Amino acid sequence: RAEIAKIDGSAQKLRRIAQLHLEKLGADREMAVVFQVELRGSTKFMEEFSAAGFAEYLDIICQTIADGQRQGVFRGDIKPVVCAKILYGSLDEMVTNWILSKRSYPLAPMADEVLKIFFGGVDVR
Repeated sequence: RAEIAKIDGSAQKLRRIAQLHLEKLGADREMAVVFQVELRGSTKFMEEFSAAGFAEYLDIICQTIADGQRQGVFRGDIKPVVCAKILYGSLDEMVTNWILSKRSYPLAPMADEVLKIFFGGVDVR
């Protein structure tokens, strides 16, 4: 949280959040497996995790998006909480695919790919 607070600009904060997410999980495959697969098998754990750490993490993303809306950086017609869940879900899926892949590749660079689509969308303007 402290590292994110020092960064100027909402887009840069979201970029750093995405990079940290994938760097940390990509640095320890066994931890990523536990986090992505093993712990999700427990409904009790997921309820407790959602009420505690995950909610705080999602709130950081959500507040960063809301700040960007106030600054005119992000569209004002989107709900920050939905946007935050979409970003988290995209990063989460990159980790899951990395774990299940037969190929060996660094996970952290996927942050740029996720953010390219997240910020720019997929339609041609």
